Amino acid sequence: MEEQEFNAAVSHLIRQARQRAGVTQEHLGRQPGLSRGSITNIEAGTQMSPLYHLARIASALNVQPAELLPLLVPDETADLAAKSSSTIHGRVPTPSRTAESSHQSWPTSTFHRDRVTSS
Repeated sequence: MEEQEFNAAVSHLIRQARQRAGVTQEHLGRQPGLSRGSITNIEAGTQMSPLYHLARIASALNVQPAELLPLLVPDETADLAAKSSSTIHGRVPTPSRTAESSHQSWPTSTFHRDRVTSS
C-alpha cells in the first residue's frame, strides 16, 4: 500500500468511527483540541493527523488507535530482499509468516485514557 492510499484509508476509518459514534465533526474536534475544520480536512484526506492527535481522536471516539489504521500486508518484494540477504550472508532463509500469525506473536497493549497495560 502506497502512502497516499494509506492516508486515504486512515481518513475513511476516522470518518466511519465518528459516524458510528454518532458525533459531529465539531464535537469530535473539541476533545482532542482540534477545530471542526481540522476534523473535516483529516476526514477529507487533505490534512494528516500527527500520531498524538490520532491517539486523542481515537480516545474521543472510544476506540483503540489501531482501529483507525488500515492493515498493512508485508510487501512481497521486501520478503524477497530479506531472503536474498539471508542467502548472501550464509543463512538459510526461513518461511515467511503471514501478517495474521506474526501479529499474534506481538505483545498486546490495552490503552485506557490514563494508562497503558501490557500483556
